[in-house]
Amino acid sequence: MTHLHGRRDLLHRDVGKRFRAAGWFAFDVADRGDGFPDWLVCSPRGRVVLVEVKSVGGVLTDAEAKFSMEYPGELVTVRTLADVDRIIEGGGDAQGQPWSRDRGQHAS
Repeated sequence: MTHLHGRRDLLHRDVGKRFRAAGWFAFDVADRGDGFPDWLVCSPRGRVVLVEVKSVGGVLTDAEAKFSMEYPGELVTVRTLADVDRIIEGGGDAQGQPWSRDRGQHAS
């Protein structure tokens, strides 16, 4: 769901709805720019995750890739609502693997 700064699609909107329906705090920060991810979400138990929304086959911009490599916390790229469900259920990245910068998950 690649979007121009300030432009969003249905998946972007539905990501926030899915987190909120599960009781998570979901704050849309897509207009932040500078490579900052699209959503800041926090579980009812305090797990904070930055979420980048991309279409299947979508790639990170250079700024997004740089931010994701420098950010020390949990940052996950989602491409489907099933990816969001895995985060909510306590899983890892879009492939169900524990989040890891070492695997280069954010650079692809």
